[in-house]
Amino acid sequence: MEIVGDALEALGLIVGSFIVAIGLSAGGWAIFARVRHPEWGEPALVLALALARATNLFSGQFLTMVTILMAMAIPFLWIEGRAWRLGGTNRL
Repeated sequence: MEIVGDALEALGLIVGSFIVAIGLSAGGWAIFARVRHPEWGEPALVLALALARATNLFSGQFLTMVTILMAMAIPFLWIEGRAWRLGGTNRL
C-alpha cells in the first residue's frame, strides 16, 4: 500500500506543478502584455522563484519542480511574445 501512496504523491506533485506553472506563466503573460512585452513575464517569474528559493523563503520539491517547468518554457514563450509584440510576424 505504501507504493500506491508514493505513486499518488508523485503524480500529485507532477500534475500540481504543471498546473501552477501554467497558471503563473499565463499570469505573467497577462501582466507584462499590458506594457507590450509579454516575453518578459516568464523570466521575471523564474527569477522571483529562484530568489525565493535562494533566500529559503520557500523550499521544497513543489517549488523546485514549478521553477524547472517554467524555465523550460522560457524559450517558447519568449519567441511567441516577440511575435505577438511585432504584430504576428516573426521578424528578427
